[in-house]
Amino acid sequence: MTGDRVNYIAMLKFLVLALVLPPAAALSAETEAPPSPATIADDVPAGGEMGMQDLAEFYDNAGRGSGAPEMDIAPSRSQPVQYTAPQPKSVPVTPPPVSSNKAASSGAAEEKSTGAHGVTIHVRGSSEPLTFRKGADAAAAIRKLPDGSITYIQFYGHGAPGYQTVDPAYGLGSEDAGELLRGKMAPGATLDFSGCNTSSVGTRTSFNPFFGLSTITRRLVYFSLPYFSDRLNGVDAREAREFWEDAWNKDLAQDTSLELRGTKVCGYRTFGLVPERLPGVSHLLGREEATSPGYVAGVRACYINGAEVEP
Repeated sequence: MTGDRVNYIAMLKFLVLALVLPPAAALSAETEAPPSPATIADDVPAGGEMGMQDLAEFYDNAGRGSGAPEMDIAPSRSQPVQYTAPQPKSVPVTPPPVSSNKAASSGAAEEKSTGAHGVTIHVRGSSEPLTFRKGADAAAAIRKLPDGSITYIQFYGHGAPGYQTVDPAYGLGSEDAGELLRGKMAPGATLDFSGCNTSSVGTRTSFNPFFGLSTITRRLVYFSLPYFSDRLNGVDAREAREFWEDAWNKDLAQDTSLELRGTKVCGYRTFGLVPERLPGVSHLLGREEATSPGYVAGVRACYINGAEVEP
């Protein structure tokens, strides 16, 4: 009974010490352990707030000892240790690999074709042209080509006065073309903008009914409609007229020829009709995603250093 009573009293003393004294003092009352040369207190931030990295180091230090976390906070630390939960981060979803075999992707939605368009590049020393469906891919390849290596380049897609698109995500004006191709064109090289209205209507008199109809349509689409739209939106009449008078007849080919001295730059004065792009014809000919237009029904104009030359 005495032995049991002694043990009971010792246990009671230990509990009282544990409640009254700090944890480190309570433990030192029972056992003397040599002080650790470095504790987790050295790793606690000055502000008393622990991030994920601090917490990881805390458990790493604990693992090197008895396995229990050690929170021996230095007396100079007046603020309690706080743990801030990390903010959730969005995890990017990695798309599954796309198979080049369309038949293998049964049930999966196939990418809709954006029609015939692209870039064709002929370079010195190669009998086969470089062809690209996407303008951005072509631009990246052009930047890697040696200077003076391009003998012919064609941008094929939809055009407008002063602008040429290649695909829904890529287009360029005269300054863009100059920046991209400057230094890359060989002497006597040719650049073709194969898009509608990529040259001006010009000053020559024409009795071609197609040319007349195209010019009237161009004036309507790129001057009259936007002009009246501006007026309805409150734009001053003089301001609207001056802007659209300049815009409707911009000449992408001529302006680019001034950017690329010595290069022959061509475009179309009219809307261009590409027979193989007619509904059903492109599918029949297997030209739904062609990177060059083949035959184009339209009036072509070419320039060298801003001066008109024969196409």
